[in-house]
Order: sequence, then C-alpha cells, then structure tokens
Amino acid sequence: MDLHLRWKNHRHTRLTNRFSQKIQSLEHSLSVGSMVYNFVRRHGTIRVSPAMAAGVTERLWSSEDVIEILEAREESAADVARRRKDRTKSN
Repeated sequence: MDLHLRWKNHRHTRLTNRFSQKIQSLEHSLSVGSMVYNFVRRHGTIRVSPAMAAGVTERLWSSEDVIEILEAREESAADVARRRKDRTKSN
C-alpha cells in the first residue's frame, strides 16, 4: 500500500505543484487515498477490495459512496465548530 500511495499521491514530493503546504491537506489526501485503496479499488491478486477480503463490507464501493461520507463528515465538523463558537460567545 505504501508504494501505491506514493505513486498515486504526489503531495509527498516537493518537485510537484501539488506539494501539501499544510499538514491538514496532507492528512486529508492520505485519508481519502487509503479509503479509495481499501474500499473502491479492486485488487488483482485477491479479486476484491481489501475491505471486502477482511469482511468489513460486502460490496465494492463507488466513488460516490466515498464522497457522501466525506460530505457528511464535513457537515458534522462544521456543526461542532459552530457549537464551539456559540459556546465561547455565551461565556
């Protein structure tokens, strides 16, 4: 998986324009990349995704499934930030 991520994710090298300037961008990119690697991508040797082989899921996910999860997480993170901001204003 490490070599695959390095090939697919150019944010690790300073030689490209896509080098991550912020650690959060790099973390996000790695998270999405590993999610796609484990849930979306069918591997040739095992003929299924690693998540299916491990019994985590019963089907191969689509890119839309990953996008839905990411959007839901962003919305919940925004809600948490909003509540913290409201809490600090009331104090």
